[in-house]
Amino acid sequence: MFDKAFLDKYAAVKNKDTAVEVLAELAVDDLQSIRYLVLDHPNLTPAILNVLSKDKDFMIRCKIAESVDNQDLLEMFSKDEDPAIRKAVGRNPNSSEKLLTYLYKDSDFGVLGELAENRSTPTKVLRSLYLYNDFFIRIRIAQNISAPIDVLEAAAKDKDIQIKIELLRRKSLDCRALELLTKDSDASIRQRAISRLQVVIFEEDIIYP
Repeated sequence: MFDKAFLDKYAAVKNKDTAVEVLAELAVDDLQSIRYLVLDHPNLTPAILNVLSKDKDFMIRCKIAESVDNQDLLEMFSKDEDPAIRKAVGRNPNSSEKLLTYLYKDSDFGVLGELAENRSTPTKVLRSLYLYNDFFIRIRIAQNISAPIDVLEAAAKDKDIQIKIELLRRKSLDCRALELLTKDSDASIRQRAISRLQVVIFEEDIIYP
């Protein structure tokens, strides 16, 4: 059973009309669960967010790092000693190109994996990451909607069939990459690529008869 004190705090943090002054108190509450919920409150202020950004609990810092658009906070998080926090910055689409480029030098491979999937990662970083001889980084780049055409073409010639399968799962795929896949050594890849290319050609004929 929850005690009355907890239930009162929970009711306050879930109430959209709770005053900022009360939220400020809840942001430094002893209970991690209450502090965490403050992050979702509509009356959350930059000052309260700043307090929570320095919270001892990594889950709270991680939640901020993966969603906030404050570049000063993101820069602070990008240098956090906990790789989970740096990974959160790496997957945050609001992170600046400068920060994402900085994280490219990170020693944690998990951080690089997040960069590979982030649609905001600069193309020059995606190109460099693809050269890593790491399957999980390459496959995440193949899934990235912002991957440049030359990287998609490289993925179409990848030694690993799963990379090509992921390319063919994309909603949109450049014709040049599709043409490469139509010449693949694997019959199933060739057939799927031919089918996709036929659809593209058919749609272009309708739009530009």
